[in-house]
Amino acid sequence: NMNVNFTVFIDKILSGEKRQTIRRASQKWANVRAGSKLTLYTGLRTKECRKLGEAFVSEVIFIEIDSRLERVAVESPLGKAYLDEPFLRDLIERDGFDNKSAFFNFFAKTYKTCTNTMFVIRWHCFMEAKNEQ
Repeated sequence: NMNVNFTVFIDKILSGEKRQTIRRASQKWANVRAGSKLTLYTGLRTKECRKLGEAFVSEVIFIEIDSRLERVAVESPLGKAYLDEPFLRDLIERDGFDNKSAFFNFFAKTYKTCTNTMFVIRWHCFMEAKNEQ
């Protein structure tokens, strides 16, 4: 079971519009696989902590975000492949962003670097928490 904290797009998570998160590719996320259980929170480790709900991982995708060139690469059997416009737009919208510049600016500012190696963690079967802390 993995606890996941969110600071933005809470309304989109609760509505089911946002069904993925993009997190830095680190040891913390290395063991998350399809079928893993996620517990979604906002304000984790604060007095305002609120459980949003639970879900199950449907897929984990390794990506590289280049905020300077505004492109996203995925690994393919033939090497690195860049997402074309429809797939890039789908990734950005699934993550809750309205447009490309907001998406790329968020990752550049949050991680203070232009190129970031990340995991896209998608979920399904979201069940909203009812008045839980």
